[in-house]
Amino acid sequence: MALQTLLRDFDGELLSAVPLRVEILRPDGQRAIDTTVTATAPGYYPLDYRLPKSSPTGRWLVRFRLWEQVLAGQHHFNVEEFTPQRLRLEVLPGQ
Repeated sequence: MALQTLLRDFDGELLSAVPLRVEILRPDGQRAIDTTVTATAPGYYPLDYRLPKSSPTGRWLVRFRLWEQVLAGQHHFNVEEFTPQRLRLEVLPGQ
């Protein structure tokens, strides 16, 4: 999962000198990751996180904090099982 965050102040200016704490919480409330991300460009905070194959399905939560404490925002996303579509193929003799 590629998580890309643009961080702006109230005037719309990009922030880059501020460390951004990112927490990803599983549906049961347990922390999957809690890390601090630094900007790679003004206001741009990328984070690559690979969900383990054993990750529980359900509604996950990403929280963004500034200065380790101030909640800057949060976003929910769903993890679901992937079942590929199946095609039925019938082969008749003589065709």
